[in-house]
Amino acid sequence: NELRESCFMGFESFVLRCPTQVQPHLDKIIQASLAYMSYDPNYSYGNDQDEDQDNDDDMDYDDDEENEYEDEEEEEDDDDDESWKVRRSAIRALKAVVENQKHDPSTLWTKKFPTRRNQSAIVAMALVNRFKEREENCRVGVLDCFTRLLAVTIKAAEARVIVIQDSSMDTGSGATIDLQTSYAPALVKACEKLLSVKKGGERSKSHALALLSTLCKAPGGVGGQAEINSVF
Repeated sequence: NELRESCFMGFESFVLRCPTQVQPHLDKIIQASLAYMSYDPNYSYGNDQDEDQDNDDDMDYDDDEENEYEDEEEEEDDDDDESWKVRRSAIRALKAVVENQKHDPSTLWTKKFPTRRNQSAIVAMALVNRFKEREENCRVGVLDCFTRLLAVTIKAAEARVIVIQDSSMDTGSGATIDLQTSYAPALVKACEKLLSVKKGGERSKSHALALLSTLCKAPGGVGGQAEINSVF
């Protein structure tokens, strides 16, 4: 686990400090980060069946969804379980990728990256599916990463690099993100679940509120402009 954590720390540094030189290797870094940000061999989230992330329409936030690690390595004692450090480092590497792609983050919303055992995942979808993370340090990282991805996507849309589809607009050329249909319901449901926790999770709640605030700024994020203005 320490070796894996160090590898992802290295990936993070390479992506942030050598953004041009790392481009040929970026897809491999994304693939590894997606595979290991859910690396939790000693914990079951309720369903041992693998989730097929190829399904673009399946964005429901569900406690029972989890990728199974099929005896990839020997199990460790729960008291000594430090796999969360690997997940945290993988998430940080993904956030570095978001920063690297901030001028055009379209591939993080549209491209499927192979992860493990004939599975594939889209970065944005995979992040939403990890809101159920049990370790708060990692969960906060996931929320922060997606919030940053959403923020840079809004700026890219303002610069007309990509299009965030709104129900009142026609889609043009270029990459189009259907935020209102494909993401907003799952995001609101996930944040509602985090905010409903009565004890603990203050950092997660704070980041969930920050995510919802960012979502309100996105075209088609939460309702239309009239609905948002009626609240704020």
